Amino acid sequence: MASNRPEANSSTAPRHVPAGFWVGALLILALILRLAWLAYTGYVEEDAFITFRIARQIAGGNGFVYNLGQRIDGTTTPLFTLLLAGWFRFSGNVVLGARTLDLAFGVGSLLLVQQTLKHLGRSTAEQVGVLVLLAVSSKLVNMETQGMEMPLVLFLMAASWHALARGRAGWAGLLSGLLLWTRMDLFLWPLVLAAAAAPAGWRSTARLALAAGVTFLPWILFSTVYFGSPIPFTITAKWVAYIQFDRSPLINHFSTVVGYLSPFYSLIRDWRSSLLVFLTLVPAAAGAVRARRERLLMILPAFVLLEVARLVLTRATFASRYFVPSLWAVLILAGMAIGNLWKVSRTKPAVEKGCLRAAILLALLAVVLSGLAQAGDVRLAQTYRNRQALQAIGVWFHQQTAPGVTVELEPLGYIGYYADRTMLDEVGLVTPAIVALKLRRSPADAYFSYLNPDYLVLHCDDALRMQGQLTGRDTGLAAAYLRREQFNPLNFNPSNPDTAAPHAGLARNSCYEIWQRK
Repeated sequence: MASNRPEANSSTAPRHVPAGFWVGALLILALILRLAWLAYTGYVEEDAFITFRIARQIAGGNGFVYNLGQRIDGTTTPLFTLLLAGWFRFSGNVVLGARTLDLAFGVGSLLLVQQTLKHLGRSTAEQVGVLVLLAVSSKLVNMETQGMEMPLVLFLMAASWHALARGRAGWAGLLSGLLLWTRMDLFLWPLVLAAAAAPAGWRSTARLALAAGVTFLPWILFSTVYFGSPIPFTITAKWVAYIQFDRSPLINHFSTVVGYLSPFYSLIRDWRSSLLVFLTLVPAAAGAVRARRERLLMILPAFVLLEVARLVLTRATFASRYFVPSLWAVLILAGMAIGNLWKVSRTKPAVEKGCLRAAILLALLAVVLSGLAQAGDVRLAQTYRNRQALQAIGVWFHQQTAPGVTVELEPLGYIGYYADRTMLDEVGLVTPAIVALKLRRSPADAYFSYLNPDYLVLHCDDALRMQGQLTGRDTGLAAAYLRREQFNPLNFNPSNPDTAAPHAGLARNSCYEIWQRK
C-alpha cells in the first residue's frame, strides 16, 4: 500500500552528510532529552502507582486486583500492567522497569514514524522536521517519562500505521488490537486505519478488522469472566465522578482539548497561549492540505478531528494525558509543514531565506525554553507533593499500621503502593461503594460516615472545613476521628492561605493530614 510517488531524497543539510545521520542524531537527541528530564525531575505520575500495585499483585500470585480479594478492574491499561508484572519477576524496582519500557517505546515510536514518512515518499527535510518536534516537545517528553502507558500507546499507533503503509493490513490489525489492550478508549485509531485500507479492497479492511478483533477478544473474554464486565471499572468511576453530572458548555471542553495541541508549555490561559496553539495548528493544517492526496497521511487529520470530537462530546477532558495521541498526530503534520518550509526556503532570495529560517529556529527555541519552565514545575511537584507528602504518607502507613486496616483517601497512587493497605478511594476507581454514593449525590465529606474506615487522608484545609472551622458546618470528623500526623513540606497555612504566593497551588496540594478512628 506504498505511495506511487518516488521517494524524495532532498536534504537541507550539506550533500555529503547522509540523511541517516540526521535521523540517528535526532533519535539520540530524543533519548538524551528524556534521560535528562528523568535525571532532573525524577518524576513519576501519581496514577502510575495504581498500575504498579496491580502489577505487583499479579506477580505475587494474588490475581488481577488492587485490593486483595476484590476483583475490580482498576486499570485501563492491561497490556502495560502485564508487562510490568513480568518485570517484577526479575526485579522489585518497578519504577526502573516502567522507565526502561517507556524509553524503549518512546524512541521506538519516533523511528517508526520516520520510517513511515520515508516509505510514503516524504522528503528528508519533512522527516527531520517531524523528528525535531517530537523529540523536543516537553509535553511529549513529560508524558513519555511518567512511568505510564503513553509511550506504549504511541509506539503501537506508529507501528500499526507503519504496517498499513507497508501493505500489511493483518499486522496493522494485530497491532491495533494490542493498542486496545493498552487503552480501550483509542478505538477510533483502528477504525480510521480500516477506512484508509478500504480503497485497496475489502480484503485489506477485513484482514485488519479481523486481526484487531481476534487480538483484543481474549481480554474481552477474560475481563467478562474475571471482573464481570468487559468495561474497566475505572471508566465507570470516572464517568460518574467527572462526567455524568457535568453540565458545562461543550465549548469549554473544546477549548481545553485544542488548547493542549501545541508543543509549547504555558500555564497562562490568555491570548498568548492561544497564539502558541495557533502557531502549531496553522502549520499542522498546512501539512494536512499538502498530504490530502495521500490517504495514509490523511489518517492523521482524520483521527485528530474524530478524537477531539469524541473527547468534547463525552466531556472526557479532565486529564491532559487523554489529549496526547491527538497532540502526537498534530505535531507530525506540523513537523512536515515546517520541514517543507525549510526546504522551500533554499530557493528564496537570501533575505527571505534568512527570515524564514530564523523564524523557524526562534519557534523551536521557544519550544525548548518553555520546556525548561515545565521541567522546573514538574521537579517541584515531584519533590514536594509526590515524594515528601504522598510517598511519605504511604511509608508511614506501612510502618505504623497493621496490614488489615482500611484507608479512605483521594490520591490513590503513591500512598496505596507504599502503604500496601486496603484502600477506599474517593474517586471510586477501586471502590464501588464510593461510586454508589456519588450516584446518590452524597457529599464527599460524608463518605467516611458510610464507609467507617480506620484512617482518613485529607487535605489540610479540607480537614479544617470538615470540622466547621472554615464554613461553620461540622461533619462530625473530630467526634469520630483523631488527627495523627500532618505532612506539610511547603508550610501551607490552611487557616489563611496565601493564594498569591509562588506555588500556592502546589503548597495546598502537598499538605495532608492523617486521621485515625477513635
